[in-house]
Amino acid sequence: MASCDNRSVCPPLPMNSRVIIVGQTLAGLTAALRLQTAGYRVTIVGEAQDMDITRPCSREESGDASLLGLSSRLLASSPLPWIFHHCQTATLTLLKHLAADNYLDPRCRTRLEFIPRRGKSYIFPHYRLPLAGRLGLGVLTFRALPLYDRWRLANYLEKVWEGLLAFPRDLDYQSVETWLNTIGQGRDTKLTVWEPLCRFLLGGSIATCTASQFLRVLHRMFRDPRGGTRFHLPVLACQASLVSRVRNRLLAAGATFVPQASPSVFQIHDNRVDGIQLQDGTVLKGEWFIFALPLSHMKAWLPERLLARFSFFYNLAQLPLWPAVTVHISLSHPLWTPRFLLTTGPFHWLTIRHLEYPVSSQLILSCVAVGDPMIMAQSDTELLHAALDVMRTYWPDLHQAFPPSAFQHVIIRAPQAFFATDPSATAICPTNQSPLPNLLVAGEWTDPGWLDSIESAIRSGNACAAIIQTKNGHSSRVDNLRSGPLTSTHDA
Repeated sequence: MASCDNRSVCPPLPMNSRVIIVGQTLAGLTAALRLQTAGYRVTIVGEAQDMDITRPCSREESGDASLLGLSSRLLASSPLPWIFHHCQTATLTLLKHLAADNYLDPRCRTRLEFIPRRGKSYIFPHYRLPLAGRLGLGVLTFRALPLYDRWRLANYLEKVWEGLLAFPRDLDYQSVETWLNTIGQGRDTKLTVWEPLCRFLLGGSIATCTASQFLRVLHRMFRDPRGGTRFHLPVLACQASLVSRVRNRLLAAGATFVPQASPSVFQIHDNRVDGIQLQDGTVLKGEWFIFALPLSHMKAWLPERLLARFSFFYNLAQLPLWPAVTVHISLSHPLWTPRFLLTTGPFHWLTIRHLEYPVSSQLILSCVAVGDPMIMAQSDTELLHAALDVMRTYWPDLHQAFPPSAFQHVIIRAPQAFFATDPSATAICPTNQSPLPNLLVAGEWTDPGWLDSIESAIRSGNACAAIIQTKNGHSSRVDNLRSGPLTSTHDA
């Protein structure tokens, strides 16, 4: 297949050059917001339901009718419940720009809890020390790990920090499980601590995820003194309104939205995109194009000869994706402390949080299973009973206070929820720049490994906007945003 020099640069264009973005996903709308703020003329093509997913994923919903509307809006940002960490600086900057940083209400703070043994939880200790001391002492006093596993892990980290031992150079080709074996972690520890942690961070098992990606995410978590295992659980109503707030800001700024339910076709000439032909025959012309729809839509939009000619587009169609199932259970209860738990049961993590802001008495218990095709095959009744069993195990008082008929629920199935970070997939992970110099792709699958697909989607949109501004000879910094640029140098 033909290759392309991604260093090719389009001729300088005026600041008001037109950018056409296909798809109202979070990644696409983030790119549109940044470019519109910088003075570009932005047109977004696609129906509002394109917002249902920011990832290459179809979804099925079932459950109580009063919650279905909320779940559909939740899918606008992510089919998984939103969990915010301080390392997600792009998300925080976008929230500030939207005047929505009140989403991170102090009452929504919590610590990550591990439950390696049924019914008993452990929190990773936090110490106000430099990173090496903070992490080393935390490992030695983390009682979820057996003493000998704590000692082996702390000893390994100490040797790395002192330069006596280096991380293997082939971590991109090693699974997490292989790396854990080299540092002497026991079988039970791998199954009860490392496996659920890997499921949460990367969406797959320790046997399939790459060690390099796993360690990269852990480093992002722990290097911030405020971070580690401290998280925010924004109320679900805030998550549901995130994409709508971005879209409304674009409308107020003068961006153009072109409804288009059926697939259109990119017009290609001399290895450049000239325009998009809509179903009614209208052709939209532009200098830059950003494809921000789920990957499953790629073949319908691009000419077959283009898919066959460039390995970039062929690899996009081959990206492996992992499933996820979320069961949301709603009930009314007095103020309840938010909790975030990693478990070893049929669900890999659990959150309990408030439904709306300001904090109300309406609670949502979310049970999430990821990367497990077996649970996708279970019926709605089986999934609901499993979720109620989880509630009975970890919140017995809450379960006894209500009869089963008092629980409203919704089940969201996402057959293609996570970009698979296994060794074979890492090698073909796409960049934002396609072989066509003026065609970019946006989606969290271009920048995985940020604990949350919302952060990855925002970073991908930022990257597309930065590429356009840089190649046009303009600064990629958006100086007139209220909170500074949409990107952050914190993680450079």
